[in-house]
Amino acid sequence: MKFLNVACSIFLVLIGFSFTLGAKETQKSDWLNTVEGSRDCLLGGEVLSVFHNDNITFVEVGFSEDKLKYFHSAFVESRMPQKFIAYATEKDLLKDKQNRPYGIRFQLTQPPGFEFRVKLNEKVERP
Repeated sequence: MKFLNVACSIFLVLIGFSFTLGAKETQKSDWLNTVEGSRDCLLGGEVLSVFHNDNITFVEVGFSEDKLKYFHSAFVESRMPQKFIAYATEKDLLKDKQNRPYGIRFQLTQPPGFEFRVKLNEKVERP
């Protein structure tokens, strides 16, 4: 019976460890406007550019490299009505000439002139 308790305990520890390896953490920005230069004070994000063409709005938001170190994906949420309006993945990362991430790009099917926030999902890498 004692062996069974020990085996169950080890199994549960291993299951918990495997879940933490692939765990994600989420960080939310403050509300931003679709205007170049708009900043948030929670994550330090800044709207770098807004471009509207053929019913699609392209938005680039810059974040510090440490905020994007383990970037996995991002959800973009509009304020009114409060709903998710875009999704960005690793392929949407903006990188400089040294291949360091400095922001994300996403596209929306609505014209500029609204508030949004970015929810960064990070893949947590545990030693």
